[in-house]
Amino acid sequence: MVVLSVMMPKTSHALAGLTVPANIVIIKNFAFNPSVLTVNAGEKVIWAHDDAVDHIVVLPGLSESQLMKRGDKFEYVFSQPGEYKYHCGIHPSMTGTIIVK
Repeated sequence: MVVLSVMMPKTSHALAGLTVPANIVIIKNFAFNPSVLTVNAGEKVIWAHDDAVDHIVVLPGLSESQLMKRGDKFEYVFSQPGEYKYHCGIHPSMTGTIIVK
């Protein structure tokens, strides 16, 4: 019997047993995970909803998702370096930050 071992990059996250890119934010348990994410200018960030309640991702002055239910995704490409704070439009205590290099 041959057993193969696959090393996954440290920057990946698991969602429902699948490996997803590091530039994804999981919405679960009234939180954004990770709450701070660093990406390069020109990269897309994906928010993936995996919570029991609805949420809205608000990037002030940039964009806003529609009402998100479990399984929905919201994407945004950050073209300029900077620090971008965001929150949930329904639950303002849910906050996060995207740092763009």
